[in-house]
Amino acid sequence: VCSRTFSRGDVIWKCRTCAIGDDNTCVVCQECFQNGHHEGHDVSFYISRAVDGGCCDCGDESAWDRSGFCSKHGRIHTRGDTIASLPFPLPHTAPVLFGGILEELMLFTVHIKGHWGYERQRVQALEKHAPLLIEAVKWLTHKCCQFEGLALLAAQA
Repeated sequence: VCSRTFSRGDVIWKCRTCAIGDDNTCVVCQECFQNGHHEGHDVSFYISRAVDGGCCDCGDESAWDRSGFCSKHGRIHTRGDTIASLPFPLPHTAPVLFGGILEELMLFTVHIKGHWGYERQRVQALEKHAPLLIEAVKWLTHKCCQFEGLALLAAQA
């Protein structure tokens, strides 16, 4: 899956022929569109105005018909291939990092919902570090959108 994150000024393509269902958010980046097969299709494009405005769906079978995949994202990747494509030591260290971020998020969420089953000192530490936790979750989401292998590792955490 491409998952390129769109930035302000990027050309974003819609192909109503290739998009799955009526989801208006199924789009591809300029590079994937140019290397795909859309001749004679119902296409349009727009220029992104957002700093962080979604990501390319090329290669995602739940969003895009396989016939419209570009040459780079058209091959079927297995879970093992995708994780193996990540540079060392990410396959070993990322699950620990993601697990820690997700555990802190879960503890913070439990605290917010009013469950006080944790030590008061731990709860105060969570409150103090909420902005950092929010940034960590944003980072995790952004990186997982960029690299499919990281998304698989985060899902395992």
